Formats: sequence, C-alpha cells, structure tokens
Amino acid sequence: MDTTLWRELPEHLLDIVLAGLPVQSLTRFRSVCKRWESMLLSPNFLKLCAGRQSEKPWFLFSGPSGECIAHNANSNKWVIFPLNFLPSFKSVVAASRGLLCVKGEDDRIFVCNPLTRSSVELPPMSIQRENPVMGLVVDEDQNSFKLIVTSSFYDSLRASDVTTEVFDSVSRSWKLIDSRLSRFPLQREALSYNGFLYSAGCSTVLVYDVNNEIWNQMDSPVMELGVKGPKLDTTVLPKICECKGRLLMVAISVNSALVITRVAIWELAQERSSGRWKEMEVLPAPMLEEVVRLLPHGYLSNLPQYSGNDDLMCLVIASSRVLVYCISHRTWYWLPSCPFIREFGPKAFAFQPIPSAPV
Repeated sequence: MDTTLWRELPEHLLDIVLAGLPVQSLTRFRSVCKRWESMLLSPNFLKLCAGRQSEKPWFLFSGPSGECIAHNANSNKWVIFPLNFLPSFKSVVAASRGLLCVKGEDDRIFVCNPLTRSSVELPPMSIQRENPVMGLVVDEDQNSFKLIVTSSFYDSLRASDVTTEVFDSVSRSWKLIDSRLSRFPLQREALSYNGFLYSAGCSTVLVYDVNNEIWNQMDSPVMELGVKGPKLDTTVLPKICECKGRLLMVAISVNSALVITRVAIWELAQERSSGRWKEMEVLPAPMLEEVVRLLPHGYLSNLPQYSGNDDLMCLVIASSRVLVYCISHRTWYWLPSCPFIREFGPKAFAFQPIPSAPV
C-alpha cells in the first residue's frame, strides 16, 4: 500500500478509522509517535470513542506486588496495565466505567484512566482512616465521578464511630455525610450499580444511595442457608457483584477437613427491597473436582476472590487460576494461565476500558 495515502489522509478520517480499533490496539499506538499520542488524547477522538459499542467485559486483577493485570475477553489474552505514570502507586482499590481508584504511598489517593494515562490526585480526607470501604461511582452523563469512603475512626471498630466522606469531581472537594450504620462488616470492596453502592460482609450487605446520601443494609444469603449435611459448613464470601443487572454472591461449603464440597451462586430477588436471596447455580461435580485438585493439599486456606462483568462471573482459585461462569449459556470454563505472574493478589475487579472516561 502506498504510504503517501495515509500521510495525506485528513485527520478527521484518521480519527474515525482509529476509533474503530480494539482498545488494546489503541494503547499500543500511543507509543508510535508524539503526534499519534496527542491525537488519541484529543477531545474529538475521545468523543468518537464515547459513541463506540462496548467491548466484551474485562477483568482486572492485582499481582502479589501490586501489579495491575487484566484479561481481555475479546482476544482471550492477558495484558499488563502499567501504572507507573502515577506519582505514587501501591494498589488498586476500586474500579468503575473505565476509571481506577489507586492508593499510593502515605495514603495518597488517585483516580486515573489507565488507557489515556490521565489522572488526578484527591486532596486528603478530614479523618485518618484505616482499611476503609471505598467505592467509585461514575456519572457518564455529567462526565463526573464520586468516590465514597466509609470506615470507623483510625483505632475504633464500633459501628457508632463509622463515618462516610464523599469526593465529588465537580466540586473537587470532600463532603462528610451524616448517615450512620448500626452494623459495620469488615469488608473493603464496594460495587457501584444503578445509583447505589453495595458493600458486602459475610452476613450483611451495606447499601449506599448515592443521590440521597443514605446508608441502608440487608442480609446476605447466609440467612437463606440451611445445614446441608453433617460436618458441613457454608460461608458466604464477603463480596457482591453484578451481571446483566443481577446482584450475585458466592457461597462455598467445606467439610471438617476444609475441603470444598460445594460452590453455589446466589442471586438477590428482583424485588430488592425484600432482601431475599435464591440459589441460582451450583458448580458441577467434575469442575468442582478440578478446583479441589488445584488447591494445596485439597483444602481451602484463603477465601477466593470473584467479580462479575456483563454476562460473566470469574472466581480466582488457589491464587493462580481463574474460573469463569457464563450466565446466558450456564457454562463454566477456565481462563488461560496468566504468563506475567504466578499468583494473583487479593483483589479482583470488573473493568470496562473506556478511552473517553474523564478524570
């Protein structure tokens, strides 16, 4: 092909061509030359990207040293998201609609778009917090985001001492929320969905109404579980995820030797105000046997991480393999082994790469 044709191609047509490429290709093209990097960050190009159809869901995982690893379902390949463009990086603590919330050294907090490498450092909160629940909520219509942070005071575990602060990207400031909790499960992750923030412990799910700035709570599936048999214990994993508008949690049963005997997915009833859960799916016996073989000595030493995105739910097994459940086809399968790290860290997030997501 005559390269002069591409050199003479009008810039707005080049924008249209590039905006149709997969997101992973766009990240590589940034390094071609400064002109292309500038073009891929231009308002016109980002506007074109905003109108493109969403790709298949991605899953984001932390490595043992804080690395940021993602699985691209479109290519079925693993990619590394380097976050070295941030002044300080320790771990990803929240993700929503193309943005990541990253905790740096000395409790510094950043919100960034890893595709465009744009970022903002948030000002310090009014209260020193240890291991808070952090949730990121993106408003695509307003091109803005909110970061909700809740915890007790630095050295207190009493629910009466739990407070919430909200950072609004429009005002660029924190606001202390006057909404208290009667119980505070020790859970660090939160899910943003449809104007609410959900944070689940083993027995309780906290629900924050973003617009009305009010906390409520409901029971987890633990209240629906009965004794399944002798010497059997069932634990609801302290996390909640969303797939196709359905709120899901995972329950794992073990015997007296801590060997997994059952993995089940529970779904919150359509009438969410009822707080009732129903069992939706159980891991088939042949796949369960594969899971047990992967675990050291066959027993569960750490609670698996999991996340949901669009039609898929993933579970990290033995910190090294990722098991996926497809809701529409009701099928289970393994992701290919990650070539970059031997084991995953304690975090798993749903991630949707959006070049136009602003900070």
